[in-house]
Amino acid sequence: MVNLATLLKVQEIDEEIRALEAVTRAIPVEIDGLRGELEAHAKTCQQNRNRLKELKVKEREKEGKVQDLDVQIGRLKQQLLEAKNNVVYQVLLKEIEKIKQEVDHVEDEGLEMIGSIDSLSAQVKDEEAAYEAHEREFKAEEASLLKRKGEAEARLKQLRDKRAQEIPLVPEDLRKRYQRIRDNKEGLAVVPLKDNVCSGCYNTIPIQKVNEIKHESGLKSCHQCGRILYYIAEGHED
Repeated sequence: MVNLATLLKVQEIDEEIRALEAVTRAIPVEIDGLRGELEAHAKTCQQNRNRLKELKVKEREKEGKVQDLDVQIGRLKQQLLEAKNNVVYQVLLKEIEKIKQEVDHVEDEGLEMIGSIDSLSAQVKDEEAAYEAHEREFKAEEASLLKRKGEAEARLKQLRDKRAQEIPLVPEDLRKRYQRIRDNKEGLAVVPLKDNVCSGCYNTIPIQKVNEIKHESGLKSCHQCGRILYYIAEGHED
């Protein structure tokens, strides 16, 4: 049957077009997802770099504070040399001791901060190396996906051109019928009859309609799903 053969050829083209269109839609989404992971990785790296920078600023502030306290101690020691009586001398000694205790405290904090800086510096270095590797992987994967998308788009153009040649060979009423079913079922509109069962919805076809499908020239539809049915003689591929 010429109409059926042409319709099946159109459907085969449409199925490949549908699959390739899904690929071209999915690839940008996949790339966006991969880019989002890379950007999240970059954000983590930047946050730790910022944290490291803040720690270094605070560590320098600690150093500056120790220097200021040392200056104060130096001034107080000079005042000790100039003290006029023992009371003033004792007061100055206590003040010097108090400041020295503060120096010790600030230096301890500074040492702890240096330890944190060293640890975070090593972490940042490792993270940046990992990010660079991640970025290389992303670029390679992106290039591969874009190539795949380009190949799919090129094939789509070939198929659409081929479809444009084939579809006029299908009578207009059958063409509309085919497209209506395809739109409603989101897929195959023409399916084979297998063991008296519609291979689209898997409902059993009444024996009278089975005989009509086998022996009559008109295209029959499944009473359940509306798909166009065709018969393949035993020993033939569908």
